[in-house]
Amino acid sequence: MHETYGERAALALASYNNTAPDDMLTLTTRERIQYGTAAVQAAAGARPFTTYRQAGRDFRALVADLFHLTHGRITPPYLWLAGHEIRHHRPSVEHSVTVLRAVEVDQCAALLAAVVEAAEAHGIDADELFAGARAQFTAEVEMSDRAAA
Repeated sequence: MHETYGERAALALASYNNTAPDDMLTLTTRERIQYGTAAVQAAAGARPFTTYRQAGRDFRALVADLFHLTHGRITPPYLWLAGHEIRHHRPSVEHSVTVLRAVEVDQCAALLAAVVEAAEAHGIDADELFAGARAQFTAEVEMSDRAAA
């Protein structure tokens, strides 16, 4: 993992952990939007969103960074699914949270849920966000692997 990816995701995670309650399942949609927006802005250097395009880049970059931060412990699709379950309080969410805690990515999944909620509030399609972030993550991993070879 390139250090910058981890640093940006760590900034966002610290912002989220410092403000959001410990119980990720009790957050309202409004709270997730608030915490998700603050986390994306923390990762982007506290810069406010000035355009839709810039907001999309910032959200996509943070989601890709979360994939980097959890790389080797959980796959991007499973992290995305866990975030979705947290957002929508699916019946299987408690099992998912237990699994996430076992691999120490539960807060990353909670942050991802908040970031996706905030992205949608800013008019960004969740499916496009996932596809773009996953493509960015994959390209960055491949580039890093080539550089290491």
